Amino acid sequence: LHHGLANALMLEPVMRFNLDIAHAKFAELAHVVGAGGAEDFVPWLMRLKREIGIAPSLSAVGVQRTQIPALVDIAEKDICHQTNPRPCTRDDFKRFFEQAAAGRTDLLGNRPQGAGTGGGVLPVRWIEQ
Repeated sequence: LHHGLANALMLEPVMRFNLDIAHAKFAELAHVVGAGGAEDFVPWLMRLKREIGIAPSLSAVGVQRTQIPALVDIAEKDICHQTNPRPCTRDDFKRFFEQAAAGRTDLLGNRPQGAGTGGGVLPVRWIEQ
């Protein structure tokens, strides 16, 4: 699985997770693309992904649920998540991958907001099948 595709498939759960804490950044992105307010940016991005033919889920590109624990291990060990606007726990990573595998984030839920800095995204590395 190519790194860019993996990131595209992980965008929705991670962005929804960060929406509350990075609201101003999402509002600016929404403004730039003409999507309305901050809450409208992720749905706009998901429509764009569908329109340009990006797969709807990790499962659709061959990632199996049995691989999720290994993906969580990789994500947890990668230092890139330290710059995420909101701190991520192992449970958060698991939830991100489960939601991305299912192609649904409407059940993602939220944790209490935590402090964070920077604007990084959840790292996803090559997945070997």
